[in-house]
Amino acid sequence: MSKMESELRDHALSLIHQDYILVEKQIQGLSEKLSVELNLISQSAHQIPKSINESLKDIADTIEEAEKTVSNLSQEARTAMQAIKDTEIEAIRREVLIGLSTELAKTQEVANNIRKSLLSYPDALRPETPLWPLFTLSAAVMAAVIVCGFFGWNMYQQNAELYKDAIRIYKTYEEQQKVIQTLPPEYRKKFTLE
Repeated sequence: MSKMESELRDHALSLIHQDYILVEKQIQGLSEKLSVELNLISQSAHQIPKSINESLKDIADTIEEAEKTVSNLSQEARTAMQAIKDTEIEAIRREVLIGLSTELAKTQEVANNIRKSLLSYPDALRPETPLWPLFTLSAAVMAAVIVCGFFGWNMYQQNAELYKDAIRIYKTYEEQQKVIQTLPPEYRKKFTLE
């Protein structure tokens, strides 16, 4: 986190803390005010029955005022936090853009230096490679691939034929074994390998 972000965050946190303390004091003040009003109501109720209605009206007004105050303070805190959040996001965005633009400028400078170096390289020093060895090597590799493919295909076909022959021989063997099993035991012994 950069120093600016840290300071901005610390400042925002101190503002939020101050707002919280202010809200807490006002809420405590409201509870004390409510306590005083309730005591007055209790005394008035014992002293004068007519003042009960006025006291109830005062309490309702006080509660309404407290609700409005809490609502206003809550809204102010939300507005302050939103402003701080927007400010922080904007600051972060600016920092990222500045960092990226400097890195892109450095990269562009390096690319231009490389391009200048390559363009300043004299033609006399550039190696001139003949192309015929590359074409010969390419042709040899292509021929090797074709030959390997041809022989691979032939081996595959021979393997497929041998597999079919092995299955045919196995089926013939099974049929012969079935026939041998139907023979009487004295003839069956002639076909066993003992």
